[in-house]
Amino acid sequence: HVAMESVDVLPIKSANTAFNFYASGQADLMMDKGLAPPALLDLAPPPAERLYVGKKRSHHAFTQEEIVALLIERARRIVPEVSLTTDLIAGFCGESEAEHEETLSLMETVRYDQAFMFMYSERPDTYAARKLTDDVPEDVKKRRLSEIIALQTGHSLESNRAEIGKTHRVLIEGPSKRSHEQLCGRTDTNKMVVFDRGNLRPGEYASVTITDCTSATLLGRATEAFEHGTACRSTVAA
Repeated sequence: HVAMESVDVLPIKSANTAFNFYASGQADLMMDKGLAPPALLDLAPPPAERLYVGKKRSHHAFTQEEIVALLIERARRIVPEVSLTTDLIAGFCGESEAEHEETLSLMETVRYDQAFMFMYSERPDTYAARKLTDDVPEDVKKRRLSEIIALQTGHSLESNRAEIGKTHRVLIEGPSKRSHEQLCGRTDTNKMVVFDRGNLRPGEYASVTITDCTSATLLGRATEAFEHGTACRSTVAA
């Protein structure tokens, strides 16, 4: 059981832990009451491409339908503007072409807002290093990763375009990488936003209306700074 008082330090240590937490129904209660912190919501769903590709290579395997029904649909029903992020690894031990296609299919179904995408490489002292064979050729891994990145780039751009015209609460992190005349920060759905500095400072919260985007970044116009706790989540600009 999860103590509500300690939810901000909930020890989610693995994809399966996160999945089981959501599947248990405890996440419903937390999201209904607005208690699930953004860091936890970012774990919905956990790394997807290894959850359903085969019980022979996983302690817990779930079907695509289970992932969508138990995680995606539930999260979007309770928190309609939840942001979904995943980790995707191309060329895991024994991954077949059919399994790679299943990963792409899941991505098309879910349409993640963001994804962290990598090519598999063996890490010492892991279960895979001890028990499995790194048998997917390097060129196949690279090609599969390229296909994953291309698909996700399109989905991220689609997600970001949907933000244009909305106003977000943004925690200002610091200067933009490209210009010290601009600042950057993150929305409470963990999307990066760049906007003109004005009189704003790092560490403040700002109300930012989204005016444009790329697949990786939102571009906006800051209208005001405000104190932590002030409501300003995904409102549509007048």
